[in-house]
Amino acid sequence: MNPLQLLVLFLGRVCLSVIFILSALNKIWDWQGYQMLVTNAFSDMHQIPQMNFALDFASAHLTLVLLIGIITELVGGVFVFLGIKARLGALLLILFLIPTTVIFHHFWLLDGSEKDLQTIMFLKNVSIIGGLLILLAFGSGKSVKSKPVPKE
Repeated sequence: MNPLQLLVLFLGRVCLSVIFILSALNKIWDWQGYQMLVTNAFSDMHQIPQMNFALDFASAHLTLVLLIGIITELVGGVFVFLGIKARLGALLLILFLIPTTVIFHHFWLLDGSEKDLQTIMFLKNVSIIGGLLILLAFGSGKSVKSKPVPKE
């Protein structure tokens, strides 16, 4: 890989990871607000009967669920940012984003402008998952070496 490609890969990893790192730090700094946000989201999702068992379990173990979320988001974000274990970091972030997207951006339960906003947020997360899937498939790029074309 040439230096420009390595720079672009690094900038891509930074763009993918910074939202997770900052979000995890904000959740640590505003623990009470984070608890309230998750509790409210869980109560909204109880409108879907198929989710009740998982939500009841998560509500009963709220502190553990919140800690796992923060650790997953922070570790995954740092791994992707640094390009160290980037595939593992991408996997962690994908596993974090799937339930987060469903629980917090449930546009199908909403109406009006709130539905429009949550649809956009849902699709933003789906787009981020797409970028993380590419990173999961190809890695951080730092170990990619070009092979000489064999002569015939």
